[in-house]
Amino acid sequence: MMRMYVQMGRPHDALNMFVEMLHSGQPLPDNFTYPIVIKACSGLLFIDMGVGVHGQTLKTGFNLDTFVQNSLLAMYMVAGEKEVALLVFDSMQERIVVSWNTLINGYFRNNCAEEALRVYHRMMDEGVESDCATVVSVLQACGVLKNVELGREFHKLTFINYIF
Repeated sequence: MMRMYVQMGRPHDALNMFVEMLHSGQPLPDNFTYPIVIKACSGLLFIDMGVGVHGQTLKTGFNLDTFVQNSLLAMYMVAGEKEVALLVFDSMQERIVVSWNTLINGYFRNNCAEEALRVYHRMMDEGVESDCATVVSVLQACGVLKNVELGREFHKLTFINYIF
């Protein structure tokens, strides 16, 4: 139900349901609940509440779940908390392409295009395959930096790897 509320643009209702769930004690939040709640907090810019939810994930052990971590990473980037987002990212045991894309896009959206490209290069160094979302963020960063050479190189690389 909470997911539906968030998808329908009613994050307040999702958070109210979460609070009711906590008060009732049944069911307990899990690795499916936390990402939805974190997304609702992020969408409303209720970052203090999101930090509280992050604390709950630490207590319950769900902070190690990749989807929970990706949600936290996105929330902190939306809030402009780049350092905290990087701490979440660096603590991840498993980084999937979504994790990398969230960090790259977050840096770009926080006016840190050079850092976005550094993360992309780190992603390539670690052997993670890029996807279409990576392409969009990296090309945008190249455009902001007016780095036509890197943009062309990256564009050519995408066709070599059959991303499109």
